[in-house]
Amino acid sequence: MLALQLIRNSHQPARVKIRETLTQLPTSGKTYFTIALLTLCSWLSKLTVFVLMVLGISGLSLHIALLSIVGADLSSVLPIHGVAGSGTFEGGVILAAEIDGISNLQPSFPPLLEASVQLHVFVLGSAASIYAMSLLLVSFMPLLKPSAVTEKKQP
Repeated sequence: MLALQLIRNSHQPARVKIRETLTQLPTSGKTYFTIALLTLCSWLSKLTVFVLMVLGISGLSLHIALLSIVGADLSSVLPIHGVAGSGTFEGGVILAAEIDGISNLQPSFPPLLEASVQLHVFVLGSAASIYAMSLLLVSFMPLLKPSAVTEKKQP
């Protein structure tokens, strides 16, 4: 609440944009609930797919796979990253397993590292594919717009 108050009272250009963005967000009602529910469903489905991939790649336990994926996902909020997140994603996986208190990380380290690298390549590949598909879709949009306009003009 204090952060929102400080942003509302600021007049710096970057903060003005943040303030304008935050004032447009819903704060109550059905829209807010829908956005929160969709965000939760999206994150849980991503988490489920990633855990299943790590389990399939590495053969680690569900407990270690789940903690390592959450650690990798939380590493995305770090203020400093490697190029394309390289190192921080994998570090988040290893750190989560280490924090969990695995008494001897040495036997599970190679499969965990291999799974984290393969998962990170999958995430980067998926993001690049989605970007390419969106560029393709945008290039086809002008072809679709004139037909929609001519349909409306015809009686």
